[in-house]
Formats: sequence, structure tokens, C-alpha cells
Amino acid sequence: MKLTKLGISTGLLSTICVFFAYYSLWFAALLMFGVLILGLDNVVKRNAIQGVVTYAALYLIKVIYERMYFYISRMGNLNFNGFMYWVNELHSLLLLAILIYFIYNALKDKVAFVPIVSTFVNNNIDALD
Repeated sequence: MKLTKLGISTGLLSTICVFFAYYSLWFAALLMFGVLILGLDNVVKRNAIQGVVTYAALYLIKVIYERMYFYISRMGNLNFNGFMYWVNELHSLLLLAILIYFIYNALKDKVAFVPIVSTFVNNNIDALD
């Protein structure tokens, strides 16, 4: 078990970063910048960045489909409330499944692999190493 400069394990710090990305993107972004400034382990940096980027992208997708629903339902007298309820439930389940996947990999000191996000982070984080 590797320890960081803060005295806690790298897996626990990665888990904390991902957990806060799930609940508060603002706090997770501050935590991510703290990890980058302190120059902690590569696994912690990658997990923190991937957590923030993944949840920010999923939040952006949710905002887009909610706006589309709003404008489509206002153009005509269409009622999509039941459909949007299930879309929101599926979105919440997807977020929870991704959180569990990230935490499982973070506790094992591995970098989680999310197809689009991981390639984006790997291409752009090499300048930080």
C-alpha cells in the first residue's frame, strides 16, 4: 500500500476524489487541482481527472436532454413526463454504476478505464507528468 504525501493511501485518496465528483463537481474540481498542485501519484492524478471529466460530461448530457425535453414539450402540447422520469432514473443508475466501478478500481490502486474519457485524459495528461 503506497502512501501519499498527505499520509493516506493512494487508493483512498483516489476514492475520495471520485466520490466527491459524484456528489459535487465544484468541490471535486478543487480537490483535483489540489492533487495536481501537490504532484501526487500518477494513479491519483488520473483517477481524479477522470472522475471530474466523466461526471461533468454526464451532467452536461443530462442538461442537454432536459432542455430538449423542455423545448419539445412547449412547442406542442406533448406530455413526456413518464418518459423523462425513466430517463432520469436510468441516468441515476448509470451514475451509480460508474461510481461503483471507479471506487472498485481506485481501492485496488488501478486507473479506471472509461473508453472516451480515458483516451482524452491519457492524451492530455502526459504534459503534466
